[in-house]
Amino acid sequence: MIKGCFVFQMCCIFDGSFGERCWNSFFTFEKCCSLSMDSDNQLHFPYWHSKEVLVKLREPFAQAVSAEGLLRIYQEIPENEWQIYQPERVPLVLWESGYLMMRWMEARAASKTFSDQRVLELGAGIGLAAIFASLAGASVVATDASNQAVQLIRKNIQANLGDSGRITALRLDWTQIVNPSLDPSSRKERARQKLAEAGVSGHFDIVVCAALGYVPISTFHALLGILDLTTDQKTTVLWGAGKEATIHLNNLKLLNQSFKHDQKAVELAKAFKVSKELGEDRPPHLNLFELRRRASWREAPVFQDEYRS
Repeated sequence: MIKGCFVFQMCCIFDGSFGERCWNSFFTFEKCCSLSMDSDNQLHFPYWHSKEVLVKLREPFAQAVSAEGLLRIYQEIPENEWQIYQPERVPLVLWESGYLMMRWMEARAASKTFSDQRVLELGAGIGLAAIFASLAGASVVATDASNQAVQLIRKNIQANLGDSGRITALRLDWTQIVNPSLDPSSRKERARQKLAEAGVSGHFDIVVCAALGYVPISTFHALLGILDLTTDQKTTVLWGAGKEATIHLNNLKLLNQSFKHDQKAVELAKAFKVSKELGEDRPPHLNLFELRRRASWREAPVFQDEYRS
């Protein structure tokens, strides 16, 4: 296993314009970087061979974590690297979409976007974006359905923030909160109660979703239910479309290379509108959007009388 000096930013370095640079002519962007289009080069990416990922922050956040300005993020690397793609292991490593989301948040934080805000992250994985939001002044709830991921988030919080009271890591399985088999008249209120019992209540100022478009359609319906219960028209949703799932939500226009008619994209576009998006200075296959809830969105389909799973 490769350890030590081969860390994330040695291959994909944030240079202020979301560009990528690699460290010499042999380890090129196409060979080593998981941001390369239409590739499975993740398995050759050095940071996926290290249990500790070092992420260098920019000022003024760098001085808040260490003398070197480094976040130390622990992840779980399987013995067989192909196991990274197994669903239960997906939340246990840092993916490019999560890294880019954190860098986008860092660029926005200079304008105090997160200061004194209530932030919820859904599908937080190992917690990089959530930890940064806390550093930027937010009160954060980081959630994931994986018990292992939640334990890693807590480990990473302790390693970087100590006993900070501004961030909490909770297990949250959307499919256990939203139960479509219940009578429609009580379905939404029961989901609200179960969400509160899990430790998540009320509407948040910001909800972070780094790359949740890959989940099965039934799980996506449950996710829309969670978003229905945790957002209002004042909430900002930071949505990462993820690799090869480039969904443009304006006017229901889909730019997805793999699926011409993506039901999840259509349903998300009915619920939320794009207020901002990351511009041209981004990897071509990764999109990030700032979303706002549409006034016309009555509620998530899973809470409606006619819903059929």
